[in-house]
Amino acid sequence: MSTLDGRVALVTGGASGIGRATAQRLARDGATVAVIDRDGAAARAVADEVGGEAFEVDVRDGDAVRAAVAATAAALGAVTILVNNAGVGDLRPLHTVDERLWHRLLDVNSPAPITRWPR
Repeated sequence: MSTLDGRVALVTGGASGIGRATAQRLARDGATVAVIDRDGAAARAVADEVGGEAFEVDVRDGDAVRAAVAATAAALGAVTILVNNAGVGDLRPLHTVDERLWHRLLDVNSPAPITRWPR
């Protein structure tokens, strides 16, 4: 028996990099994995690789995220592991960041209440 047998994991930003490696490790340890990523084809490739499910979702869209979580639960069972891996960054000096980029950084990297700030 593996340490995560019977667990359902959901990984945002799971189509590449750290998210992909996390999905692979969770599956190797026995979890069934749902991969969420805005790149649907890449999410499907990782899900196929780990024997899980894929959802093409932009994490800035709260309704789409909720729908993917509900679809994961319907297809695989209750989500017991959540890896909020999706994120973006920018290396330019803060004083050069325009409002559009600032809100994108907040929308992707912050919890839902912040993404509802008025613009």
